[in-house]
Amino acid sequence: RSTQAKTLFPYTTLFHLALVLPDDLIDYTYGRKDTFFEGQEEPVVHTDFLEPYSAGLREKIAEHAQQHQMPLYTQAVYGCLQGPRWPTRAEIQRYRRDGVDVLGMTGMPEAFLARELGIQYAHFCGITDIRCLSGGAEGTECGLETELAIGKIRRLLAGL
Repeated sequence: RSTQAKTLFPYTTLFHLALVLPDDLIDYTYGRKDTFFEGQEEPVVHTDFLEPYSAGLREKIAEHAQQHQMPLYTQAVYGCLQGPRWPTRAEIQRYRRDGVDVLGMTGMPEAFLARELGIQYAHFCGITDIRCLSGGAEGTECGLETELAIGKIRRLLAGL
């Protein structure tokens, strides 16, 4: 009661700072150039995208995270949004019904373009509080959560 603190960050807030290595995705984007093979000079190529992320690269990242005792969720569906706006509550409910676990605005068409070029690709996500989307948290708290999540990712990838 007598503290002069203006902001508190309880330990429970840190549970939101999970790292996720999705194993599948749903693309909600539109209007982005999503293939190298189109037009009269490039014949259409049908590319297998059943497994959108490189299994070998995902395994390597997961093993590396385990060696560094960094918790990592490896089974999740990533929903790639068009952006730049965040979704409405109704859209979030739709994404949940679709089976989406993680939302973001990057990763597509990058995952598919990498597949077309034969480049291994994995998407690595740092999760912050959903209140940052809804305006239920203060900007400084969301900024801190984002900074901490990115820091965790950088530390993990630095030794990979």
